[in-house]
Amino acid sequence: MLELNNGCLEILPPPTYFHELIVEFLYELLGWIIDPEFRAITVMELAGDVYRVSGEFKTDQTATSILLPGFSVSVEATFAAGEAQ
Repeated sequence: MLELNNGCLEILPPPTYFHELIVEFLYELLGWIIDPEFRAITVMELAGDVYRVSGEFKTDQTATSILLPGFSVSVEATFAAGEAQ
């Protein structure tokens, strides 16, 4: 389930199909790549017809969005929430 809670985007454990839609949304529409192996979030930006990296965020940082001004997430909290499941 996707919830907006006090200005924060929260992704709760969904059915597989819904989860795939969320991943597709984050990747294709927002350009976010979430890498659990390296505990990092890479934000891509479409420049013409080519994607380029606009930010690489590690666990001690806050990932921000080019497309959604003011939207940010703590990388550490993102992975901690996934591990709590």
